[in-house]
Amino acid sequence: SWPSVEVLTTQGLRAEGQGDLTMALAELARDLMGYIGGAESVVLNLAGGFKGVAGFLQQVGALFGAQILYLHEDSTHLLRIPALPLAFSLSDEEFAALRSQLVRSGGDLEFAGLVLAAEELQSASLRRVAPLFDVLDGQAQPSELGKVLLERERRTRYRRELLVPPVGEVRFDGAFEEDVKRLAKDAQSLEAINHAVDVVAAWLVAHRKPLKSETIRSVSEGYGPSQATHEVYVTSTSPAYRAFFLLDGTRVQMLRVMEHPKG
Repeated sequence: SWPSVEVLTTQGLRAEGQGDLTMALAELARDLMGYIGGAESVVLNLAGGFKGVAGFLQQVGALFGAQILYLHEDSTHLLRIPALPLAFSLSDEEFAALRSQLVRSGGDLEFAGLVLAAEELQSASLRRVAPLFDVLDGQAQPSELGKVLLERERRTRYRRELLVPPVGEVRFDGAFEEDVKRLAKDAQSLEAINHAVDVVAAWLVAHRKPLKSETIRSVSEGYGPSQATHEVYVTSTSPAYRAFFLLDGTRVQMLRVMEHPKG
């Protein structure tokens, strides 16, 4: 039997106005990224339609490894279009600058919600990533494709190694780094620890105001390292881990990562 078929229709793919076309391509990119991220294989058929959209789809396909096919109107032979080996990555400086902006923004620590002043994209550290942002009324936010590329970059880096803290006010104790080496046995655990460091940094620069969805608590006596003043959740599932830190005025020293006694 034939597999189920779902037909998606993108509204606004017209050449009459820039606004409609931009919104339509954003919607199309969002749909495609969902399929490309979750499917074993994706095939893009560029036959027919708006030639400008075909060029856009070819770029997306090349970036994410989709097969690109084409059937000319005067031919019966299905052609495979070779994809150029396109890749995207931020430099260390660019990623550090965006990550620092993210924890200082007071948002939910997702690049999709990052908002910058438009002039910040003209700085030396961010000028190259400006095409990933849409600018409106003096504010810049990641475009739909920008959200996907930035999130993929974040996940890749967070799962590779313990990153330098996003702000200078947060530092690592040697015991903390040793705990990470010992406990972060898979990419997901390492990502969770890097995220916990971001949570602490965001909490600190927000003058220790509670964050929306993250938990930072004062440490009770007899629990955790003797120097620790606070803990932050790293994982909630068993085994549950907490990162302990010392708050010293306007600075934080990350001390240990330990399993919760009830985890």
